[in-house]
Amino acid sequence: MQADTQLPSAPPLPGADLVDRLNAIIETLGTNFAGPDDPAAFAWPFATWADTGNMLLKRRNAANTAWATLGPLLDFHYARGNILAAVSQAAGVPTGGLWQSIINANGHALRNAAGWQICRWRTQQQVTDTAYPSISGMFYNSDPCTGTYPAEFSSAPHVVAIASRENGTGLLRITGSEVGSGTTTTTPQYRGLSASSTDVIAFHYIAVGRWFEV
Repeated sequence: MQADTQLPSAPPLPGADLVDRLNAIIETLGTNFAGPDDPAAFAWPFATWADTGNMLLKRRNAANTAWATLGPLLDFHYARGNILAAVSQAAGVPTGGLWQSIINANGHALRNAAGWQICRWRTQQQVTDTAYPSISGMFYNSDPCTGTYPAEFSSAPHVVAIASRENGTGLLRITGSEVGSGTTTTTPQYRGLSASSTDVIAFHYIAVGRWFEV
């Protein structure tokens, strides 16, 4: 709405006309002169204009001679209520929270508005029940350890993992290695080596990647 915000000082001003004028003034002020046409003729120093023609929010300068662009008309601002909230995006532009924490049975994920995601947890457990053919006295898990991420990535992430003994306090004699590639939803496959044929092992991991591409 764009209307003159000044009431005429010369009488008379009929009641019905006054009501119409006041309604137009209230709507104009309430919508920040929203419209495509420059409302400079109605403006004053530091007045605000919602320029719908260019989708920009503008502020009148102190001399009341020009408009200064403040930013996009429907810009998104972060506050206490949406710093930690579900993140989202449209064409690469954040439209949701700044950070999102995801916790479920598959672990913990942390996403941010820039598109990055970090997942941490551990793979499923396996037993080192198979003798290693070329090293006497060493055993490995024939069924690889793998896990499901707590949140899906948009492309396969970078993963760092370390083998851990899950059925006691002793350490694996040799840390494991990756034996199969991961996906956007599952970790790589891992095998570990141990001096025991009964060790229960899992791989604790941190995966870093993106939840949307730019």
